[in-house]
Amino acid sequence: MRERITYIHNPEDDYEPKNIQVQQDSLGIKALKAAKEDRLTAGVHEVPQEESFIKLPVLSERFATSASFQYYQSLLGLEDLITYISQKICPSLGEQCHRKASSLRGANYVDLDFDTISQALDVRAFYSRPTDGISASESWTEQITRPNKDSRVEVGILATEKSTEPESLTFGGFLTVIGEDAKPTSKNLRSIRAVYGETDLEAPVYATKKWGSAMLIELAPPLPSPRSSAKQDSGIWHADIPLHLRYLPPINITSSSSSEDKQGISPAEVPWPVVFWACTAEEGTKMNVNPFDRVSLGYDGLFGPRTMFYHFKPRIPPMIKVVGEMDMEMGLGRGGELVERIDVPVLMIGEGREWWIEMGTVLVVVAGFLWITWKVVGSVMLGDKKTADRNGEKKSQ
Repeated sequence: MRERITYIHNPEDDYEPKNIQVQQDSLGIKALKAAKEDRLTAGVHEVPQEESFIKLPVLSERFATSASFQYYQSLLGLEDLITYISQKICPSLGEQCHRKASSLRGANYVDLDFDTISQALDVRAFYSRPTDGISASESWTEQITRPNKDSRVEVGILATEKSTEPESLTFGGFLTVIGEDAKPTSKNLRSIRAVYGETDLEAPVYATKKWGSAMLIELAPPLPSPRSSAKQDSGIWHADIPLHLRYLPPINITSSSSSEDKQGISPAEVPWPVVFWACTAEEGTKMNVNPFDRVSLGYDGLFGPRTMFYHFKPRIPPMIKVVGEMDMEMGLGRGGELVERIDVPVLMIGEGREWWIEMGTVLVVVAGFLWITWKVVGSVMLGDKKTADRNGEKKSQ
């Protein structure tokens, strides 16, 4: 089960991160004037199996099947739905589920959507103003908890920001995954413009033919707070980009004498990102071209010919080497190079370890196969039983 709670507040309110209290399995907010959307996504096995749907006819020749189902139920209000959620779903989820169900009385609208491909039920509730379902208030002050360790709860507190393009809408703020983040984070990312190279993330290093992959990411610089002065605004901000590290080659501990190898650690070097402004000349303006420029060497080939680049110079930590009686400050070398060194745990082989790994893998695969077979056979038998029960009811009628 996955839940995503999004608050949208006025950028002039300048909500302070000190009002966000992040704990191990909960997050508390106070005095937040914002609209709120609560989105809950659950698998079909996590909700009661009591309703029937109507499948839409496929009129286009492009598609063989339709992923859309429709269900209609006349509701004069949300009381019956709230009662159903409280009695059928909430008993296994705890008190927070009952509070959320009760808060639906103050929602502006509630949407329910079922995706037949992913077999997931998506429920969205929107609140234009703070409410607990009984009475309205001036601001949100609440404690959001994670129901269990298998659930994922994401909370975003966002505000609109000035967009670089007139047709786009930009948001910025704080994002937190309860149980994973120790404090609210502001990733300051706008979009991924290009991904090229080795894009198969599951392939290990020794199975890739090229050196790796690269991404072109557009950042979203945060705007200065309207309440802060030029002296208070340091201009320093962070952009967090989660990356995937491939499996590295295993280490044969019988033929290695390195202490890192004995511990199952292999070093990997990740290059620092290249950060730049890309400014496109306006239509009708004249832009000179230098015939000695070397172009299309990498990421610059992803932009048009009328683009000017302004690169940020990285702050390289100096490295001091002592040569005789003279100190030499180096811009390159260990500690001063433009790469980040990461110690990666890898598989250790040798001394009979391979046998245990192979046997463990075989046991896991066999157990998984037996479990899937058991579930499939059980579903078929249950379906046959339901069909027989329906036929018996029809005969008795």
